[in-house]
Amino acid sequence: LIRDSQKDELPTRGIMLTDRPARSALFVPLIVEQTALGVISLQSFQPHQFNQDHQRFLTAIANQAALAIEQAALYEKERRRATQLETIAEVSQRVTGIFALDELMNFVVALIKVNFGYYHVDIYGLEGEMLIRRATTGAEEVVAHEPTPIAETSLIGAAAKQERALLVNDVSQDARFKFDPFAPNTRAELIVPLKADGKLLGVLEAQADAVGAFGEDDVRAFQTLGNQVALAMQEAELYTSAQEEAYISNALLQVSDTLSALTNTDEVLQTVVRLIPLLLGVKVCLAFTWRAESAAFIGAEAYGLSESALVSFRGQLFRPAEHLLFATLLELRAATTLSPKPHVRSPTSNVQRPTSVDIGLWTLDFGLQRRRACA
Repeated sequence: LIRDSQKDELPTRGIMLTDRPARSALFVPLIVEQTALGVISLQSFQPHQFNQDHQRFLTAIANQAALAIEQAALYEKERRRATQLETIAEVSQRVTGIFALDELMNFVVALIKVNFGYYHVDIYGLEGEMLIRRATTGAEEVVAHEPTPIAETSLIGAAAKQERALLVNDVSQDARFKFDPFAPNTRAELIVPLKADGKLLGVLEAQADAVGAFGEDDVRAFQTLGNQVALAMQEAELYTSAQEEAYISNALLQVSDTLSALTNTDEVLQTVVRLIPLLLGVKVCLAFTWRAESAAFIGAEAYGLSESALVSFRGQLFRPAEHLLFATLLELRAATTLSPKPHVRSPTSNVQRPTSVDIGLWTLDFGLQRRRACA
């Protein structure tokens, strides 16, 4: 209670609401369980405008206001927690049937942003020792950007390296923060690792446009959500791998059926270089054979080259000492257990039919029993 600011000794300078200084004032704190929530202030240009009765009355109002504010904050906290739990349950339920990894991650970031109310959300996938942004709410499509190493040089890199949640409530105070043009108003970040069966798959990142936006409840909810996302990513990858395995097996069966009808090496090579681009979607396929007397590979057959380039390729020698790829293949030779098979006679004809084509390093086996070993 300040009766006259010009005569009373003040602990600090009064609040100036206009060009004229207040002569008298009354300040009452908003307190709940020893925690200050704010202050109610009354000020007047006239001295002696407030007394003890005003102070008691304003104190009573302040106590009621503090309780109301506290209850509203608790309600908002519980409402936010309920929304987070609903989001976690929804993600867990809906991602179960999504096996396309890109579709899964785009769905997750959009759902998190809307339900959690975050400013910006990203998912980074792990490729080798680098983090690659796979889904974002900052653009209609994921834009290529510089891969981020798993290191302490960035916030997402640090979270991946430590494999634990990282909360930075004021990015301006952390030198590891990297500006993102798709989230220019970022002021705080929360990052959790995406792990399944102890394996790091990437990181999930949320950004806020206000300092101090995240709390411990956010960390726990976000980590739980990250665990659900990681499991869904793992299932999607397993599903994709199973599809690819089935495709490879089917492709090898088709190749085996096609090549089993051929009677000489030239026909086999011509067919192989044409089948592989169809099955794998490549534009160029080259086949080499090993010439022991020259200790070199020789260009045998090709697909996707111009006529002049094909003529130049056939018969050309490729010495391992001059080509790193072939030198590496020679080093792998000792590790393989595949070996050339002798030609056998067809039980229904006198034509010698090869069961394999020896290219000096590998055996391309056309029998169904060996197709997986040769893949």
